[in-house]
Amino acid sequence: MVYEFLEQLPITFDQQTYPILWNERAFDLTKHYQSIFCEIVCETFFSGKTFMMTEKIMRPIIQRRPFVVQGPKFFLENLKRLGFQTFNAWWDEGYDLDDPDAQANSIRNTIDYIGKQSLHTIQRWYEQMQPVLTHNARVLSRLQGTQVINTEFKSE
Repeated sequence: MVYEFLEQLPITFDQQTYPILWNERAFDLTKHYQSIFCEIVCETFFSGKTFMMTEKIMRPIIQRRPFVVQGPKFFLENLKRLGFQTFNAWWDEGYDLDDPDAQANSIRNTIDYIGKQSLHTIQRWYEQMQPVLTHNARVLSRLQGTQVINTEFKSE
């Protein structure tokens, strides 16, 4: 399933122009979220003793979409320490406990599992996820820098 997707890359959008500028002409990803169920987030830092929320994880939270994250070990657990909820009720998030060299394979298995679901199942999941997605957007909108600074995060 993953390999079929990879063969279709790169996926481009006709209205995209380069350079992508951060102004009124910027490429707006938000309009594409109506056709996205789950975002695969590849965080900047994915190894070592680190936890940093970036725009990459904030984007699906703001757009109220579930996510799978390639990040440092315990990234999801640290999100939970900030009050976010994740999607372990729908798929295995054991990849969060994996070391960086094993995480990619675990994430691939999770993506394959999601990809094998029927459209009906995906729609049902999305309806079931609404409280989690709304909760996460609310947590993000209220998150203060002091909460991030004063939270004890788990690391390797």
